[in-house]
Amino acid sequence: GAGLRLADPAGHRAFPMAVIRAGLRRSASLWDLPWVPLPVRAWAPGSLEPALRDEYLRTAFDGGTFGELRGVLDAQRDIAAGWSRCEVPALVIAGTHDLLAPVDSVRPGYALHPGPDRTWWELPFGHADVILGRDAPVQVWPVITRWLTARDGVR
Repeated sequence: GAGLRLADPAGHRAFPMAVIRAGLRRSASLWDLPWVPLPVRAWAPGSLEPALRDEYLRTAFDGGTFGELRGVLDAQRDIAAGWSRCEVPALVIAGTHDLLAPVDSVRPGYALHPGPDRTWWELPFGHADVILGRDAPVQVWPVITRWLTARDGVR
């Protein structure tokens, strides 16, 4: 599959994403144990139903190459510059249990947004579970719905 490519057309070595994905899927149950000391978690322990967690792990990783990753990292400067000129309303939600994008790493992006209509929310979620978790439909989706509804038709 694409995850096992040795190189992209430009000759950059490929990530072995199929191998990484398989390893993550095999160890996923450990990620749900809060007492297992992991430096990074893609969700808060116990927040994703096993079937949804497995689907997330199956679909969240592609066959990206090192060159593509470098392109994404280089593009971050352009993204930050664009974000700093953005005038549309912004809702920024940070998960207090997010070890991939911790609150302190999200806050500078929020501060960079110049618009007068920006909203900050910290919610007790990890990374993927802020949208996909079993409590997201009750705790997160209504926040997003209320925020969008309050701006319906506003430009």
